[in-house]
Amino acid sequence: MALNAIVFGLTQVLQRPPDAFALRHAKRTRRWLAVLSRDEVGRLLGPMAGVYALMAGLMYGAGMRLMEGVRVRVMDVDFEQMGASKNALFSSVQGSTARGTAVIGDT
Repeated sequence: MALNAIVFGLTQVLQRPPDAFALRHAKRTRRWLAVLSRDEVGRLLGPMAGVYALMAGLMYGAGMRLMEGVRVRVMDVDFEQMGASKNALFSSVQGSTARGTAVIGDT
């Protein structure tokens, strides 16, 4: 985008050909996804207890962002859909989106 503005300025404002300058597009950095193994997830979530374990488990299981996990309320959980499927659906977590996670243990 910035390169296009520079080329426009050279050609339209200064009326010079952009070929006279060594202009190149910026290189894009590669981003790698960080995927944790089951052992790494266990070592990360295992030592946690109480509210912190609940929040971290929900955020990891549902793919929530930090502030989404902090703002989750009981009324955001759809208990009717959960039923026998053992899946919780969190509505209105991020605007109009909904995220789901598996519920483990006695419900």
